[in-house]
Amino acid sequence: MYGENREKLTCIMDKHKVPLEERESLLDIIMPIFSHAEFQKRMASPYFHHDTVTLGEHILEDAIVTYNLSKKYLLKKNDSSYNISLAIKIAMLHDLYTYPWQNNKEHRSMKFYNKHGFVHPIESVINSIYWYPDLFKNREDALKIIDGITHHMYPLPARRYDRKHLQKLELNNYYLIDKIDKDLESILITTSNKASVGPFSFRRRVCIEGRIMRKADRRVSYDNFKKGKNIHSVLALITGKNISLKLM
Repeated sequence: MYGENREKLTCIMDKHKVPLEERESLLDIIMPIFSHAEFQKRMASPYFHHDTVTLGEHILEDAIVTYNLSKKYLLKKNDSSYNISLAIKIAMLHDLYTYPWQNNKEHRSMKFYNKHGFVHPIESVINSIYWYPDLFKNREDALKIIDGITHHMYPLPARRYDRKHLQKLELNNYYLIDKIDKDLESILITTSNKASVGPFSFRRRVCIEGRIMRKADRRVSYDNFKKGKNIHSVLALITGKNISLKLM
């Protein structure tokens, strides 16, 4: 299975015309995340994201498009502070939510403000910190990664994370919260409570790496939408139901 998934990654790099001479350095960033058992699990059924596109494939395509957009940004702006590696890491971690949620009554939030579209960035932050602790050892990097993941759905708001009312968030990975670093959790609390209205945070990503990644995510999602793959999966962000998957 791992070999098949490596081929899928190669196909995605081919699709987006990543030069052969650049692939080794790109893989150095991607592989420590890609090779993890939890990521590999998301490369197959039942982890579908855009209809027949698996969650893992979606994430990989976001990462490759983020890489290409980062190169264009650096050519245009010559921004020496821009961290292309960090942008790719945000892309690789942004959708690592816990369970396949479409058409899944067991893992469907009951409250509107806890629907997948609002809550999954919080789940992804918690999972990423737990599964990839080495990526968060540098505090400046951790700030940007957590902020980038939390607000990657903007202008769709993120659910506010509140330690005092954890049960009300209906998180599927609630059991991991006491196992993650408390300083990193405090970053999540701070960023998810910025620009807040009621249970939501309408904050934009502060770091440019997160903004480039969000642009990549929009582009990948829009391309799937044009192919007719994404209509029902977009609605499912709120309803939890995806007719396309039922017809597979």
